[in-house]
Amino acid sequence: ISEVNSGPCYSMSLDYVVETQQIFADLITKPKLTEKYLQRPPFRFIHDLVTNTMQSTGFPQGLFEGNELNGKLIKDKYEKLSWLQKLIQCIESVHGEKLAVDANKVVAGKDAESTNEMLQVFGAIAHRVAAGELSMPQIMRVMNGADDDENEPNLNKSVSGDENETEHTSPPQFTQPS
Repeated sequence: ISEVNSGPCYSMSLDYVVETQQIFADLITKPKLTEKYLQRPPFRFIHDLVTNTMQSTGFPQGLFEGNELNGKLIKDKYEKLSWLQKLIQCIESVHGEKLAVDANKVVAGKDAESTNEMLQVFGAIAHRVAAGELSMPQIMRVMNGADDDENEPNLNKSVSGDENETEHTSPPQFTQPS
């Protein structure tokens, strides 16, 4: 019955959906990571996933503030794009390479595979923060363009298998809340 009602797109699990579900399985309980939402992730679902991950792991604590923390208050396309671009820039600064995701397509609910890949990298970083391998102050320093401290662990470790292959551009400037 579900194959008839949901169409061929929803009748089988896609590898990227299963991988996203596995990465977040022990991080969060809400929102439910259903195939329906992961095959076309709406903005509010992504926002809830990020904020619930932040509550359980501390990542990305301090990146968002004020209304950005409440998905119900982010309504227009510009606000959604701004929020997503901030998230993508944070992930890229730790990941060490540009993600193959377009914030405009994410807001439109398109290119679910790239959106899931972004969420998977986000989840891998959240695991490292939860394990104490990374801290938000370290991440914020890197995002703000601070020189690498030889005493700090490599932010790219275990998130990117080929961290030295891509050329890095200057990350955007963000301030850590006091």
